[in-house]
Formats: sequence, structure tokens, C-alpha cells
Amino acid sequence: MSGIVGSKLNIRGSGRIAKLGTDGQVLTSAGAGVSAVYEDAAGGGGAWTLIKAVTASDDSSIDFVDGTDDVILDNTYLAYQIVGVNISSADDDIFLYIHFSDDTGVSWDNGDNYQTNVWKVQSNTAYKYNGTSDAFIMDATGTSTNETCSFDYTVFDPSISDDYTHYSFNGVENNADPNIMSFTGGGMYKSAAAVDGIRIVAESGNLSGDFKLYGLARS
Repeated sequence: MSGIVGSKLNIRGSGRIAKLGTDGQVLTSAGAGVSAVYEDAAGGGGAWTLIKAVTASDDSSIDFVDGTDDVILDNTYLAYQIVGVNISSADDDIFLYIHFSDDTGVSWDNGDNYQTNVWKVQSNTAYKYNGTSDAFIMDATGTSTNETCSFDYTVFDPSISDDYTHYSFNGVENNADPNIMSFTGGGMYKSAAAVDGIRIVAESGNLSGDFKLYGLARS
């Protein structure tokens, strides 16, 4: 006889009975002559782990702060990535920025501590931008249909306090002109302080869209 008997699995012809596992486990061979066992599936969800998902609806800013609302932004992960999808603004023709905090969101740095370089391409035109007051800049979302943007933004090991924090990003937008534009860039936060907060904010007005924070495993 084979099948589930009580809380055990009887394997036909083997003479062995394996205890049932818990939800999500898989039945794994333990070798010849040894009862099979239930174990957690190997591999998990991959190197990137979803930490926090936020759906913004006319919000003044989107903040990911270590220790707030289940957010992890410390030395647990080697890198952190924010993915923003179909972002729109309440005001027309505005810029989108990212700023850092090193005091868990008590204050946000929009001074001269960044060096951010951006390369933008639209139609047959390409141009570059350099800035010192923001860790990310994207221009410029509108209020008409389809005038939205999407991007991925990576911060590398923000918990370090003996070196500058590095970041890079890529994205695409249909701006207020309207022109479809792609952009890529990166830079460094010129402060030897651990970054424990990341804020996405519009030049003016509020934002809507989906934002997800991921962490990259250290091993």
C-alpha cells in the first residue's frame, strides 16, 4: 500500500515511511536504503529579496527608512535596489529627485554632497547633466495620459561609513514635451556616513505609482 497514512507518507514497495513536512517543503531523497525526508526547497527566491512594496497615490514623497514600516536598510544586504514603475506627478513638467538620510529620516540631504552624472537620449538628441544636490534626477513628468516614467536605482553597500556611497540608475520616460527619453547615470554621495534612508520626491506636487525595495544577498 502507498499513500498518506495519518501524518506519514508510505512509499509503495520501499518498506519506508516518511513523515509529512510543512507547507512549502519538498520530498527529498536521503540516499539508498534511507527514508526520504521533507526539506525546504533549495535556492529560495534568488539573490534579490523583496523588502518593501509601496503603491503611492498622490503622496508627497516615498521614503524607505531603516527600521520604519518593516524596511531594512543596513549592512544586512550588499546592495539595495528601488524599482519605480509607471510614476506620474500631480504637477506638470516637474523633476524627480532622490535624497539620502544618515539619521533615519530625521533630515534629508539636498545640499552639495552628491556628484551625480546623467546621460540622456531622446529621438536624435543626446545630452549630459551633472549635479551636486541630488542622488538622482529625472526630467520631467507631465500630467497628460502616458506622460509617466519607470526606473531602477541601485545603492551599493550604503551601511559603510569609511568611504563614499556609490549609486547607479537606468530609466525611461515620456516627458511633458512630450518626448520619449531613456537615461542612465550614477554617482557618489560624498559623505563618509552610513546611509539609512532613501527618499523619492518630486520638484513640486505629489507622486503616484508603484515602488519596490529589494536587497542583494551578501553571499
